Amino acid sequence: MSKRMAERYEQAWNKLFYERKDWIQRQIINDAFGRYADDLAGDAARLAEKNDEPILTGITPEGFKDEL
Repeated sequence: MSKRMAERYEQAWNKLFYERKDWIQRQIINDAFGRYADDLAGDAARLAEKNDEPILTGITPEGFKDEL
């Protein structure tokens, strides 16, 4: 896997994780191999592989919020 694709998978996972409801986020954290984590991983893979458009997460690669 290329570094670029690895970054896209991570961006997609983070974007979709934070779009989930709080209780689902807690389920994913508490059961990393459970149903909700599996659903998130599948959705993230589909998003990462969908096209070459940027996956906007609101966080720069350095981990800081974009400044206005």
